Parts: sequence; C-alpha cells; structure tokens
Amino acid sequence: MACSLETSRTPTDSSRWAFALVIAAACCAASDLDEFRVKREQVFAFAQKPVVTRDGDRVTIAFEAKSFCDVTVAVENEDGRIVRHLVSGVLGPNAPKPLQSNARRQRVVWDGKNDQGVYIDEKDRLTIRVSLGLRPRYERPLLWSPYKRYGGMPVLAAAPEGVYVADGKGVEFIRLYDHEGKYVRTVYPFPREKLKEVKGLNWYDFPQGYRLPRKGGLYQHTLLTAGANANSGNHSVSRHAAGATAMAVHGSRLATAYMKLCRIGTDGSSAGFDINGPDTGLVIKSVAGGMDVDVGPASIAFSPDGKTLYLTGYHWRTGSWRKVPGSLHVVYKIDYDKGAKKTVFVGDAHKHGTDNAHFRMATSVATDAKGRVYVSDFLNNRVQVYDAAGTYLKSIAAKMPSKVCVDPKTGEIWVFSYQVIGVPDDLYRQYRHANNTLKHTVTRFSALPDARQLSHESFPFGPGENMGFEAIGHVYHVTIDPWADEPTVWVVGRTHQARGAEFHFSGGYAKADQNLRRWEAGVRLLRKQDGKWKTVSAFGNETVREVVRAAPPRHNLQRLYVNPLTGLLYVAEPDSGPTGKASKVWLVIDPDTGRIRIMPLPFNAMEGAFDLDGHLYLRNTDMVVRYDFTTMREIPWDYGIERERQGNDGGIYGTTTYVKAGLKMPSTSPVCYHQGGFSVSPTGDVIASCAYRYVGISSGHLAGKKDIKQSYAYKPVLFPGRIVSSTSPCIHVWDKTGKIKYEDAVPGSGQVDGVFIDRDDNIYLMHTPSRAIDGTCYFNWMSETLMKVRPQGGRVLSTRGQVPLPPEMRPKRKPDLVGRGGTTWVENAEWFYGGVGFAGFNMRGHGGGCACWFARFKLDYFARSIAPEPHQYRVAVIDSAGNLITHIGKYGNEQDGVPLVQPKRFRKGAGHVSRPGSRRSIGGDEVALVHACFVGTHTDRRIFIADYGNNRIVSVKLDYHATERVHLKDIADDGT
Repeated sequence: MACSLETSRTPTDSSRWAFALVIAAACCAASDLDEFRVKREQVFAFAQKPVVTRDGDRVTIAFEAKSFCDVTVAVENEDGRIVRHLVSGVLGPNAPKPLQSNARRQRVVWDGKNDQGVYIDEKDRLTIRVSLGLRPRYERPLLWSPYKRYGGMPVLAAAPEGVYVADGKGVEFIRLYDHEGKYVRTVYPFPREKLKEVKGLNWYDFPQGYRLPRKGGLYQHTLLTAGANANSGNHSVSRHAAGATAMAVHGSRLATAYMKLCRIGTDGSSAGFDINGPDTGLVIKSVAGGMDVDVGPASIAFSPDGKTLYLTGYHWRTGSWRKVPGSLHVVYKIDYDKGAKKTVFVGDAHKHGTDNAHFRMATSVATDAKGRVYVSDFLNNRVQVYDAAGTYLKSIAAKMPSKVCVDPKTGEIWVFSYQVIGVPDDLYRQYRHANNTLKHTVTRFSALPDARQLSHESFPFGPGENMGFEAIGHVYHVTIDPWADEPTVWVVGRTHQARGAEFHFSGGYAKADQNLRRWEAGVRLLRKQDGKWKTVSAFGNETVREVVRAAPPRHNLQRLYVNPLTGLLYVAEPDSGPTGKASKVWLVIDPDTGRIRIMPLPFNAMEGAFDLDGHLYLRNTDMVVRYDFTTMREIPWDYGIERERQGNDGGIYGTTTYVKAGLKMPSTSPVCYHQGGFSVSPTGDVIASCAYRYVGISSGHLAGKKDIKQSYAYKPVLFPGRIVSSTSPCIHVWDKTGKIKYEDAVPGSGQVDGVFIDRDDNIYLMHTPSRAIDGTCYFNWMSETLMKVRPQGGRVLSTRGQVPLPPEMRPKRKPDLVGRGGTTWVENAEWFYGGVGFAGFNMRGHGGGCACWFARFKLDYFARSIAPEPHQYRVAVIDSAGNLITHIGKYGNEQDGVPLVQPKRFRKGAGHVSRPGSRRSIGGDEVALVHACFVGTHTDRRIFIADYGNNRIVSVKLDYHATERVHLKDIADDGT
C-alpha cells in the first residue's frame, strides 16, 4: 500500500486524515529508514592528534578519533581561507573517500594541489586543519524586518496591549505592535514554547521518533486554516492568497477569518480552543475567463463578553475582460465558544433594501461596551444600530460609510468613507457610483443615544489599489486605537498582486505589479497635529531603513549565492521574466554586519553562480555569461557565441546586454518558466539542467505519433521508460573553456531542483519524484529526493515514460522513487536521501499542481549537500557518501533561538536595526525555522537559510567541537 498522504485538508477531514497518518506511519515504520538517521557518533575528541609528514608535494595527515564521528580535513592559507577541501564526512562503514572505512585511525594524503588542480609552491605558508563534529550555531537574522509588508492587504485589530497586524501571502504572520507602532512580539508563527498548547494541529509521528505538526494548504506552508491559502483547491490562489481578510481581539482571544474562522490566543497558543472554526467564506464562480474567487468577510467584531462574533463585508469582483462585481447584504454571527455554523444576524445575503431589516452593501461591523451592534450600510448612506437580539435601535446618517469603529471607552463612533470593491451592477447604475470620485473622509459622532456629529473632514488614507481581475473586500483596512495616548488611526491600503493568467495579460496589470516602490506604502499611524491628520509612523519607511527593499519576494523565491572570496551573500529575488522568476538586481548582504545594498545585473538572469576565483556566472534560458566580478567585464568562453541582446526572456520587463562569447546551451524554457539549476565545480566545469520541452503530447506515447512538436533544443536519445514532458530536462556538463564534457549526463532524469558536480565529476541532483522506501513513498508526496550519480553511469527509468517501459525491462527490485502517475528506478545511483525540498507538480488531485514555488539545495566544496527539509522545519547536511551528518534547525518563530551576534543599529539604508525584545532559547543550534526552501553556503564558514515562513534569512555559523591545526612551516620536508 502506498503512503499517499493528502497535501491539503479541511477540519471536516480530520478522521480521514488521522487514518492516513496511521497507515503512513505503519507503512514507513516497517521500512529501512537508515538513510534518514544521523550517522555520526556524538563523541568529538581525538584519541591521537594529527601528525603531519611532508615529502615534496606529498603531505600525509594521520590522526585518530575516539568515535565514529564526522571529520573534516582542510588546507588553509595564512588568512584562514581554505585552498584545498580534502574531505568531510562520517567515519564508519560508509566513510567517504579518501577516508578509510570502519576505522577511527585515519591517514589522508594531500597531493599538494589546490581545489582547481594547480600545485601550490609556498607550502610553508599553509596550515593543515583537522576538525571533529560539525557544530552549526544560529548567528544572526538577515534581511528581516517586522515592518516589512508581505501580502496584498494586511488586516488590523486594536487592543489594550497594542495593535495586532495579520499579513501574508501563502505563508502568514500575526504580530503585535505597541501603540506607537513599535514591534513587540510574534503571535504566529506560534512560539515554539506554545506549540503544544495549540489545539487542532495535525501532529504527525515521524518514523525516526520525533513528532511535528504537519502544515496545511496545497503547498504545505501554513499551520492556520482560516485563509484561502489553506482552503483553496487552486494552486495559484493557495500560493498568493492571504490567511485572513478580517481580525478581531477580545482579551486573550484573537479571531481571524477568511474562508474559515481561526481561533488563536494572543499569547501564541489557541487559548484553549480548537483553532479550526466553522466556515466564514464562500467561493464565487468566475466568468469571462477568470478564476473562481474566494470571498471572506472584510470586517468582524466580538460582542463585549467575547462569546459572539459578528461578520460582514462580503464584496468581490470576478472575471477578466468582463469584471462582474457582487456583494452579500448581510451580517452573520457565530457562537465563538461552541464554534457552531454562522447564522444570519440581520439582513438578507441576496436581497438588498432600504428598510431597517435590509442593507445595500453592509461593509463593516462594530460593537460597543453595551453589546450594541453597528453596521455601515454603504449605499444607504447610514450606520445602522441593533441590539444583541438583532432588534433595530437607530440610524446614523453618514455619506457612503465604508468602516465604522466604536471607542470602547467613550462610545464615540468613527465612520470612514473610502473605496470598496463589489458594488453590484444594478446598484452601480442606480447610484451612479464611482470609486475614483468618492471623497475620503472621517466623521466622528458622540456616543448613543445622541450620536451627534462632532466633526467631518477629509482623511489621507494614502496609496491603495482597486485593480485586478479578481478582487475582494475594501481598498483600505483601517482601525482606531483608543488605547493610545492620543487618538490614533491605523491604516493600510490594498496592493494588487497579479496571479495566474492575469500576469500574462498584455495590459497594465503585470506592469503595475512590477512597481516595487508601491510596497513601501505599508501600515501607517496617523494623528491630529496642528489641526491636520499627519503620519507619525510608517512601516514602509522602517522597512526601507532596515532592509532596503520593501517588496516581498515574488513566488517566495530567494535564491542564495555566496562569493567564496569575500563571503558576501547575494539574494536573488525575482522581478521580471515569464511568470516573474528572473532578477534584474540582487541584494548584497554582509553577514558580518547585516548591511544590505542593491546590485544591478547586466541582464535579468534567472540563476547565478560564483567560481572559486570569484567570477560571476549568470544564466537565462539558454545561455551562461561569465564576468570578472571586480570589473564586471565579460570573460568570453573559448567555445562561446555572440549575442546582441541577452536577457529579457519573454519580453516581461527585463533588461538586456551585449554578449561577446556566451556559453550557448541547448535548452528552451519549460512550462514552469524556470530551469532546474546550474552550478560551477571547483575545477571550473559548468553543469546545467536544460529543458528541451516536448509539446503537443496529450496521452499515449511518442512511438508512432506524428503530432509531436519540439522547440529548438537538445534532442535526447529516447529509450523505454524515459520521461518526456514539458518540464523534463537533460543535464549537460561543459569544461571551463565551454567545450561539452558530458552530454545528457543523467539520461532520463525528470524535473530537478538543483544540480551540482564535484571536483571528481560526481553529479548531485535534487530530483522532484519522492523517495520510495520498500516501494512506497517516504511520508510525503510533495517531497523530493536528493541523489548522487556518476555522469552517464546509469539511466532513470519510469513507468510513466512516454516510450513504454515493459515489465520485462523493469529492474528486478522495488522502485527507488515514486511520482505522480508512476514509479521510477535509477540505475547505478550511489545513494539517495529523501524528504527534501518540495515539488508542486507532485501534487495529487489538484490538476497536477504548479512549480512556481520550488526549492534549491547546495553543494559545498567538501561535496557536502545542504538540503532544505521544509516539511520537517530543518535543513539536512549530508556527506559525499550519503551519510547524514547532522540536521540544522527545528520549529520556531523569529523570537525563538538566541543568536551569537545581536544586530547593531546602522544608518538609514544600511541594514538591520536592533530593537528591544526577549529571545527564547530553544537549545541545540538555536536555529528556528518555519518554512525554509532555499540555502546558500560559504564552505566551513556559514550556511544561509531563506526561511520565508519567518520572512527572514538565517545566518548559521559553522564551527566544530574539536579542531587541531598543524603549520607546515613547522614540519620538515623529507623530500628536500
């Protein structure tokens, strides 16, 4: 029986989900899971310290460890930089070469060459280092600001302790700020110490013995269940939707709502409730070529006793060229304690009217200390007041009220007027309503029963967009903060995010979506000063001051590269190209200080790499261009070709440059518009995953078909079992001159997420099919498999190959990998390690998924694989023989883990800014992760982890438990 765990679920699926987990655990528990166990023993000490002998260029290093721990042997120069990475791996039966197997006593010989294969003459300046027990430690956060906006419409809720802000796009965040807008703490992601107090999580017992909650959503990216990001069956919506459209706070209770109600505690627990509440949203079927729209309430409010939750503000626009608006003219209520289904409080969802029992666009709801319920009735130009039983009490005249707030201390009524989305066509014509002419105002009224108008004035809501094929709710989210020392209004505007077909639209949507500066319009705090409303704090300004770039990463992609000469980190966040996966600029981060700057690129590259000389390699679909990084002058390839305009693939807001002699690759863009990776070996070889994109394949097989079409690209040799699709690549290797070295180096490989080659020509790739243990998947269909192969040393065979793989040609063993629709064998693979990364096309039951979100692993110069395991909240470090050396990280939010270095305060635009706040030790390496999918490595110095579940990059300092150094100048050379 296959371990076919579902990738998404709803609270009503809990019994079926639990059964699936039991079956999966039973299936995997019976398997040989040795590859997933840490191999090293935990005693890190020398039984014999290193003894070094010299004989000309030949240097011999002998030592003995007290246990079968991991050892690392390197040659360092006077500056401490490694010039030869000799070996790093776990001692024992599977020790990587040149270590001897099953021996604690070791003898390693160095041939006197550097990593590039060139002899080093002045060896007296060098040092031999032998280290035991890799010891990663959380160093500091990078590119993190609690003020950075992440989604299209953050939502706000004020409380005596401060103001809560819920934000997100796929992943999500809830944070508390004080009444001056200063960050206080994070509520979600849940603090590690509160995780076990959160009821309703999907805890999973892994076969290795640990227990972790499974994330939900199609991409397994959130623990909350309120938003369309967790409930939609559309992969584009799941990636781009928010976790909440409204939020309310009462005492220790914090409620978020979108498609469902989520009940959270303000302390980061669930306050004794199951977080999984009843349905609060609905799905509106789209028209005119658009997508279905998930609609949630734009406004929710607690009753004074916290037992009832009122919901309203259901507005939408759907369709592409024919945008069809709509609205529900109703206020619902939910028994919060019981979590019962919502019922109608006042109004009729599908019938509008002007009497006191109906509304014409009920846009918001509020309550006062006496339990009265206030509803802004937008097109009826009034605020309606009801008692807790729904009995009408009073009407307050107000011009097109979008949001009503009530001061809980004074009973004063604040009414804001601004644009809303979804005025139905019939009412639009009747009222001749136009959002762009609506005046932005705030009106204050005295408390009931008088409700006398106290003031009426214009209000500077600031930037807010009313764009997009599909849109819901309001153009602004606003709340008053009555607990501040002075009357304060918090406001944030909607920011349009293109998705799906909309991104390819030839009009202005995609272009507007590339305007990165619009993200600087984050949450703002406004107060009356000299008779005018003025901004006293702006999250966008704080964001730019702290992390320079306000825009969040498109598709949550943060490719990480490290210059081995300088140790500087380069972050490639997409801003152009088809579906937005190429970068015109990189962020440059100094990990020693956290300082950040922006570096423009010669063209908008999809991927990049550095070699050991610090040269920069940039790649788009079919060409690699090499640059001298100090001058940014092109370094031509001997076998390169000229190109007048390199870059701007697809013509989507990219940049171009002239190329004198670039390395032309036989590839075309796959359907997901991103290749599977490329890299440069220590000796200068380039390896690349090159899609050849067969199109026109519907069903059946290639044999005998005449409708096969192929863009100009490599034409691989077809054989039974070869996967041929719109995403399948060929992996090629070129030497440092640009001459082909290995053609189709891993025949039959499917889509990959990262590919590397070491100095001995071994190939490492993260293959999208899931690892099979005893013929069944290892715990998660969405996970990928890391593997090592020799170039052209074997083939990948699949039962879903377009050329049939008959039973008699299948290997006589259980499959190595399983994927959507078939099983796979890899002939002559040296090892596998599963459960890494995540592959959108592995998704089951949702139209095949999407690979716009993906992951990347890295290989360091010791040929150690650094592989993200986002489903398990950690990163794996694996030696060249496939031994798991250690894991880095465990579940935790950004306040979990004590860093080695506290961030310093810098000047404007210089980078990270320190702030008060307690840090919670979580033990071990102190690395707290939520959803980490990209890594970078500065060999033996640092590992960088892009954890967009915490909206930051984690710098992990590498050290060892025991280290001995021997200076070669102190060793006699017997060969002289």
